[in-house]
Amino acid sequence: IFAGSNNTFTGTNIFSNLTAFTSASSFATSVSVKELRVTTGDFERVSVSSSELTNVSITRGIMVQTSLTDASSIVLNLNTGNNFAVTLAGNRTLANPTNPTIGQTGQIYVVQDGTGSRTLAFGTHYNFSGGTPPTLTTSIGAVDLLVFNVRAATKTDVTLIADFKRT
Repeated sequence: IFAGSNNTFTGTNIFSNLTAFTSASSFATSVSVKELRVTTGDFERVSVSSSELTNVSITRGIMVQTSLTDASSIVLNLNTGNNFAVTLAGNRTLANPTNPTIGQTGQIYVVQDGTGSRTLAFGTHYNFSGGTPPTLTTSIGAVDLLVFNVRAATKTDVTLIADFKRT
């Protein structure tokens, strides 16, 4: 079964075997999902809220990278994705994440601008190995990667993978 573009389903809908939604679909009533498979595309846009969900598999999901706005306080809204990037144009603070979901994981590429020597402080919800926030690579154009996992609403664990370079 293939569903066309901009589908809205109401009432009781039963999809058996393979159902492919090729564009945005919404369900106006509750949906019982026994198995959900997303084989390609932006799987972060798939949302299922059902106590009857028994199996979810993702064979190829591409999480798009979300650009963060550089500002004195950088806001990480976890409703907008899992993969982020920001170029620092000054000393900044990564504000406590908004809309975290326990178990959510992701990454943030942090790039130094053409001046370099930029620092990044962290909000109180971020936790680090040994309790010490990492120090970014500060050379011009340096690229660091922060990998995160939301452990609780106010606890986001972060690890730094520093100084990506071309060999």
